[in-house]
Formats: sequence, C-alpha cells, structure tokens
Amino acid sequence: MANLDTSRFFRGYEMHDSTKCVYKYRSFAQARQIIQNKTLWFSTPKKLAEYDPNEFNVNMLEFNFEKFDEVLRQLLTKKFRVADEELIQDYIDGITNDHEFMLARAKGIFERMKSFSLVSSFSETNHEPSMWDRYGDSNKGVCLGFHFPIQLEQLSLVTLKVKYHPTFLKLEYKINGGEMDSENGHAFLHWMISKADCWRHEKEVRAIMLNSDERIPISTEGGFVLKYDFKLLNEVYFGINTTAEQIEELKELIYINDFPITRMGKMVPSNKSFAFDIIDMPYLLSDKAKEIKDFAFHNLATR
Repeated sequence: MANLDTSRFFRGYEMHDSTKCVYKYRSFAQARQIIQNKTLWFSTPKKLAEYDPNEFNVNMLEFNFEKFDEVLRQLLTKKFRVADEELIQDYIDGITNDHEFMLARAKGIFERMKSFSLVSSFSETNHEPSMWDRYGDSNKGVCLGFHFPIQLEQLSLVTLKVKYHPTFLKLEYKINGGEMDSENGHAFLHWMISKADCWRHEKEVRAIMLNSDERIPISTEGGFVLKYDFKLLNEVYFGINTTAEQIEELKELIYINDFPITRMGKMVPSNKSFAFDIIDMPYLLSDKAKEIKDFAFHNLATR
C-alpha cells in the first residue's frame, strides 16, 4: 500500500475513528482465549465466504480488458521472444475474442485473492442485541473493545468501515497485468468491504491485511493468528446471561495480565426500548486474583 496514491486508493471509504474502540463479540471461551493468548484471528475471504456466499462476490466488479492486448503483446515478445508480428496478433485475437475465457480468467484473479487477503471483523457498537445473540453465544458471551490502529504499514494492514448496499454497485477493474494501481486498488477495496444492506445494523469495521507476497503463513483452517499489543484491549462487556463465575474468571485473568481496562460493564434489558443498556462494573477484583498476582510478583522479585 505504501507505493499507491492513497488519496485515490481510499477515496469514498471511511476509516474508523481511532480514538474510539471497535468491538468484537465472542463466546466466553473464545474471549478467554483472546485475552489469555493476546491473539486475534484473521480469516481469508475464502473462509468467510463459506458462511455467507454473498461476501466477496466477484460480480461486484466490471472487468475492463482494453489494456489486455498490450499486456499479451509484451508477454509474447519479451518473455517468450516471439518476433512474428502477424503470429502475435493472431494469438492475441484468438484469446481476446473469447469473452467467456477472458471473463473466467479475470474472475480467477479474485478467486486467488480470496486466499491471500486476511480480514478480522469488529463493530462500532457494543450493545446491539442481534449481535449479542449471533456472535455473543446467545447473550452468554463477552464483547471486547480494542483501540485498533487505523493502519499498520509493517503488516500492510488497514482498518475501514464496511459499506452497505441494497444491490450490487459495480466498479471497474482494469485487467492490465501489472501491479495494483490506485484505481484498481479502489475497486479491490470495494470488493473487500461491501455487504448487503440487511447487515447495516452491525456497523462493521474490517481490519484488512494484504498478503500478496505470501509472507504471512496461512493455516489449514484458513486464517492467521495475530499477536496484538496488550495495551490495545481497553473495554470488556459481559452478556446478560454470562454467569458471575465466568465474569470473575475473566476479571482475574485481566488483572493478572495488567490489561489497561478503562471500562467494564454488563448488558441489561433497557426499560425504555427494545435494546440493551450497560451497567458499569467497578473494576474491582477478588482477593483470589490479587493473591495470585502478588504471589507472581513476589516470586519474580526474589529470583
């Protein structure tokens, strides 16, 4: 991304406000793992499309083949050293006149992109009832708030708000055979962060990592585990049905690991609307948690 004209690349897309948290709803077991291991899971678009086939749909792109003749000509003359101009033109005509073949090849580019891009989803809201039900284990889970950076160049990572559309909004993607320029990059992002309008209530924010050079190892499960800086986790909220024992367990884990939590709370049904309210919980830990931490510090100090 560093070599692109980013003003054009990100034109029309909204980055999240980095002064505010973005939220990840998870089951209790998943949240405990995120806290304990200080890791976040990034999935490939190929894996995400298994859950929602309308995600990363290549039909959102209108392929432009105007420059493809030039690409083929350069390939034939420079790489394969073909000198016969008439033979070159016959070969180009044979390929470009086969529209179905060209379209299949173009779509194949994006099918491959599904395997080397990585996405982790967050939300701008922490109290959406349907998300607590769908992603928060039927209100028995946890919602974690991260002050996630907008962009990390060392990981080719960018964090953008999802755009919602009632129908496919097609953008042009030029098949030019070269590196992704700003215009094609703009279309690529459109493909990466567009969703159906019915998901608008989720207010999704996507952290996207490009892995075109394949330097990030993709697991057999179709993703990558990113180790995050513990300072990024700042808020923790518990579901209506999260048990007192589970809450205490996570509070102890957070305390022991020194997470800089600025707000902790629990969801309750609102008495004013069909929504959830948050009851703030004082960040007070049990004697057991303090005892564990004091014991650990004492042992380190006496070594």
